[in-house]
Amino acid sequence: MSSKHLFSSPDGLVVKSLRGFITYNTSLSLIESQKVVFDSTHSSSQVSIISGGGAGHEPCWGGYVGRNLLAAIASGEIFASPNTNQVLAAIESVPSDAGTIICVGNYTGDCLHFGLACEKTNAKGRKCGIILAGDDVSVGKKGNLVGRRGLATQMISMCTMPV
Repeated sequence: MSSKHLFSSPDGLVVKSLRGFITYNTSLSLIESQKVVFDSTHSSSQVSIISGGGAGHEPCWGGYVGRNLLAAIASGEIFASPNTNQVLAAIESVPSDAGTIICVGNYTGDCLHFGLACEKTNAKGRKCGIILAGDDVSVGKKGNLVGRRGLATQMISMCTMPV
């Protein structure tokens, strides 16, 4: 990395950032090995809303976990989706009698891993559905190659989702 960065190596930055999210919010917990942030006060009588994705420049999803927001997130490494086991750990960290909704962007790795986790959860007899956010301003009108990834829409929908 260049000397213009705060840290000399990207190793461990995702976990450090996730620790930061939970430091000042006592209702949040972290499963470091899975990079999962979850609301430890989430009621099993409520639907669990799960999201996440690659860390990108920062694992922004952790900032959306809390009361009346997301129940849990799974964070991948920098520019990499979380794997299926990480997503399953997020789902299992906030069990729900009412079911689980996964809200994720239309990114290939996220669709694959969050989709597999949703299928595995349903196979265990627990209700799980997935919502793909596919509208985005970042790829423009000619974003046919990879499709619209949904980052902007996903952020807006998580902030305005009825509780």
